[in-house]
Amino acid sequence: MLAAQEVLSYTEIHNRQSRAVMERRGMHHERDITLPGLVAGIHGIQDAAPFALCAVPRSATSQDVADLRPILGGGQ
Repeated sequence: MLAAQEVLSYTEIHNRQSRAVMERRGMHHERDITLPGLVAGIHGIQDAAPFALCAVPRSATSQDVADLRPILGGGQ
């Protein structure tokens, strides 16, 4: 059992494939954040790259959260 009050995930804003995986798993866009990372069209790691922070809705059931185990690396 995953004993978490909230499940968060983030990826660089321009990474549409990762965002699509999060959305298919029931996560929603919570807000944008900045962290060191890649920026589309700019070479190298930038100090303030935009990231999309996604979360499992607070109304999610324990089964919804359990369905995330394969992408979170959790076991049985």
